Amino acid sequence: LCAQRVNRIDQLSAETSRIPGYPILASELQRAVAFAGGWMQPVDVTKDGTLQKIETSQTSKDRRSGMSILIVEDNEINQLVLLKQLEILGYPTAVARNGEEGLAKWQGGSFDLILSDCHMPIMDGFEMTQMLRQHEGQYPRARTPIVAITANALQGEADRCYASGMDGFLVKPLEISSLEQKIMQFLPA
Repeated sequence: LCAQRVNRIDQLSAETSRIPGYPILASELQRAVAFAGGWMQPVDVTKDGTLQKIETSQTSKDRRSGMSILIVEDNEINQLVLLKQLEILGYPTAVARNGEEGLAKWQGGSFDLILSDCHMPIMDGFEMTQMLRQHEGQYPRARTPIVAITANALQGEADRCYASGMDGFLVKPLEISSLEQKIMQFLPA
């Protein structure tokens, strides 16, 4: 058991699995026992109840470990969910709590993809994207794909995201398989 919810849920060795301990969720405990026993590979349950295997081969994780994703999200629970999903998928991540912090981290780092909430305090995802695109145009820097992650599924929200310069759109709550598919659009093997 580990005290932080952001730590991995996976098999550390043939005899050891790690799960967050506070609170212990029955589903996570069952999954850890299944990992430890070698009876299952990570899967995602989709909205229609079907199981979908998540790509977690060592080759895939090795390739993904060389990439970096920036999460720009103000809600701590959403941050933790995204961190856990990306960790299961094998992507290193950094987190920013708003668009202003996200823009600063992007300028000071090297990220292969940004996952951004749209509606945040201080600077929202739309404004951050527009400023980031302006900076890319002014300086010789490759375009960083930005995927909007929003709870707003209203008609026109995706159009607003694309108009601001974002490259993709996902609606919360995210299924890990949908997240993986969207990332693979921009970070192919």
